[in-house]
Amino acid sequence: MRLNEFLDHRGVLRSLDFDSVSFDPKRIFVVSDVPTGVTRGGHAHKTTTQLLVCLRGRISVEIYTSPKSLMSKEIRAGESVEVSPMNWDSQTFLTEGSVLLVLCSTEFSEKDYIRSWSEWKATL
Repeated sequence: MRLNEFLDHRGVLRSLDFDSVSFDPKRIFVVSDVPTGVTRGGHAHKTTTQLLVCLRGRISVEIYTSPKSLMSKEIRAGESVEVSPMNWDSQTFLTEGSVLLVLCSTEFSEKDYIRSWSEWKATL
């Protein structure tokens, strides 16, 4: 999904209408100040759907729907990708100053996370 974009001499305004999101957002957070080349994520969620929105820079997103099925996508400012429950994902920050906004379908719960690749594979 691409955010709405309005550009003029004053800059760029990007917006996201929540009715275009496939879920009702319950939590939002921002990941920033990540050194270039560093990978974040590296886990799956049991019930949470996430919308990963690049606000600045370039971020490579890898999503595994199964151990042998990888979808890789590079998102730039104004672009997003949805991560469904039980999909393993990671994000590599490709440029200095990249900023990632994440909308979640659930409130935070440590019990929702699967942080081990082998544990995730065993649940499929």
